Amino acid sequence: MNKVEKIKFKNKKKNKGFEIISLKNFFESANTSFIRKHFRTDFYNLIFVTEGKCIHEIDFLEYTIQAGESLIISRNRVHRYSEFDNVQGYLIMFTEGFLCGFLSDNTSEVKDLFKQSYMNPHVNFIDLYASTLTKLLDVIHDMYTYADGVMNYKVIVSAFRTFALLILNSILGKDTSQKKNEIFIQFTELVEEHIDKEKTVESYANMMHVSKKTVNLMTRKAIDMSAKQYIIQQLILKIKLKLCFEQKSISEIANELGFTESSNMTRFFKKYTGVSPRDFRNMNREDNNNWIRSESMDLNAIKEAIETKVYHISSDEKVPLHEHATQDEVFYCIKGSGFGVLADGEVELQVGDVFIAPAGTMHSLRSDGDLYVTAFLIPVNRIICHCKQVSYGDIRKAMVGGARTIEEIQEITGAGTGCGNCIKDIKKILALACGCNNVSIEAVVNAVKDGADTVEKVGEVTGAGTNCGKCKALIQNIIDTKK
Repeated sequence: MNKVEKIKFKNKKKNKGFEIISLKNFFESANTSFIRKHFRTDFYNLIFVTEGKCIHEIDFLEYTIQAGESLIISRNRVHRYSEFDNVQGYLIMFTEGFLCGFLSDNTSEVKDLFKQSYMNPHVNFIDLYASTLTKLLDVIHDMYTYADGVMNYKVIVSAFRTFALLILNSILGKDTSQKKNEIFIQFTELVEEHIDKEKTVESYANMMHVSKKTVNLMTRKAIDMSAKQYIIQQLILKIKLKLCFEQKSISEIANELGFTESSNMTRFFKKYTGVSPRDFRNMNREDNNNWIRSESMDLNAIKEAIETKVYHISSDEKVPLHEHATQDEVFYCIKGSGFGVLADGEVELQVGDVFIAPAGTMHSLRSDGDLYVTAFLIPVNRIICHCKQVSYGDIRKAMVGGARTIEEIQEITGAGTGCGNCIKDIKKILALACGCNNVSIEAVVNAVKDGADTVEKVGEVTGAGTNCGKCKALIQNIIDTKK
């Protein structure tokens, strides 16, 4: 399930598919904590800056828009506002229906401009155009604000068409004879729809009933790259989006995108990005608030934790390094200051900061004074063996079934039979009965041998199974087998 919220077009002007608002009013009225997150819209967005600057991210690329410049954001792109302090200008929002229904047939060049914009969204204007466009937008904004009736709306549409043609003219110069490229537009739309199944230029050429050479020529003309390069670029983007915003294993993502093996997708992705899918996901994990959403969350437990579980870390308190094998731990600083501690460094915490300790990561907290945080746990099923896509849960299920050695885990799950880099992690999992309370298998076995013949009694002696309770099935197996 996609975790990036998609926003549908709404306005108070009888849903005519067009809206213009000053950036100042937009940022004052919008929920800034939301617009800083990644989201999609089912309509086009056009940002035009008149004073200051705005930094906007589209599909993992940041664009800095200065005064007199514009950014065109196509439908369904993943984007967010990164920086927008002390910026003035306009945000124009319009739908596909507006382009097709309210702009006449002889303005197809305007439609093409917006449909092709996702490849080159940032538009720079010379001073003459900047001044003219600013004045024109002032007029459009005033007319829109006080528009009443069909006639006024037609004037707004006409003025917007003029605005768009000026943008087009600034891009292409006075010679606009080369502006149409219907084959490239059709190609991009087909790639967007079929890239999970079709990955060759020939397949798309056949869909359009043209030659591969024609597709390549039109693509090169539009964006100065081959059709094959464009397909690769879009496939890489699709993988990145799924890695960052979907709670699925790499194997599931590979299968959805038409790779016969997850290892094939890993090699493909690393070849063109320089990092593995796993490393890319980890690098973008903490920067992405959407990542901590999960259908498996116990929302009531999280709400209770936020309201009642407040921890005070003083300068003389030592919080031991610990980990949660199947849960991310999220800390939110509500008062004071301190540090979130990881094995490879520390993260400074001030009021309002969030510290995330991914599942399986040793972490702690410390403060030179007083630190107050709330904390809650989010279930995850992390991948241990990436060669065979074997998860922590898969290994624990094998242990519940009686597996106690590396060889038994390999035989049951296949984990550790590839490159072997996960063997050390498997050994660590095999040694631990309860990750929440750091209770070893050996400690549980000894408790059972000493007479603890129920899960509850084992918990009383060792502490195992007294937190999240996910290890109770394993403890029962140890009771039954005494090993």
